[in-house]
Amino acid sequence: MAEEELNGSGVSGDSPTEGTTGLAAIVGPTINAIVAPAKCWQALDAKPKLAIWIFVWVAVIYTILGIWNLPITTQATTSTTEFALRAQGRDMSPEDMQQAISITLIMVKVMAYGGATLFILVMLLFLALLMWMGASMLGGSAKFSRSFGLAAAGAVIHPLVYGLYASIIIHMNVPEIRRPQDMALLTPTVGPHLLVDAAETPAWLYALLLRFDLFNLWWVVLVAGGAQVLLRLKKGSAITLSVGIWMLTTVIAVLLAMLQGLSAG
Repeated sequence: MAEEELNGSGVSGDSPTEGTTGLAAIVGPTINAIVAPAKCWQALDAKPKLAIWIFVWVAVIYTILGIWNLPITTQATTSTTEFALRAQGRDMSPEDMQQAISITLIMVKVMAYGGATLFILVMLLFLALLMWMGASMLGGSAKFSRSFGLAAAGAVIHPLVYGLYASIIIHMNVPEIRRPQDMALLTPTVGPHLLVDAAETPAWLYALLLRFDLFNLWWVVLVAGGAQVLLRLKKGSAITLSVGIWMLTTVIAVLLAMLQGLSAG
């Protein structure tokens, strides 16, 4: 009974290898990251390489969502690019304007058809490195493969579940995008930013409020739980690691918003 309560995860010494072969290995950890995290940690603890399947599902579904959203993002990019070029006072012929827009749209299509997958992989490797280093400093014992598994499981919530939510919302009510600042309407979420007027709120403050959205907080809770099992951290240390990474990424997001605001000004 004591073995089943290891790290409060319900992972026993005999059961980790069960349910981690065949179809269960391919889809189980990804689904369980949402509905039964303890089972996800159990599978990844026994077979860290299952994290590859999680990444594959995140990449495939996120790419499908990107292609589904492409007509909306294409229209939004066209409008905002034209607005930005005119706001800069550029005297461009219709042909030059169309060429500039076409170049921008190429990047949008590249992101939709595969660029986002590469970006997600880079972010997962970055987060896994932070988790690996953090676990070592906090007294844990983790291999990089388990850190990657934890990062991949977190990606099931954000960006995957969030991406699905946002896609459904914007298709239910297609936002009218005219100016670059309207692009925030393409990433709807649930958080304290809904209480303020985006147009009247400093960019850095709005970016900070966005970091307290439901999906980011869900990620923090999920990673804290997984760190106890996969990174062998005590509960307090696991929470410290999860919150610490969230704080670091929040600082990065706020700084980027500040730089964007300065460049726009």
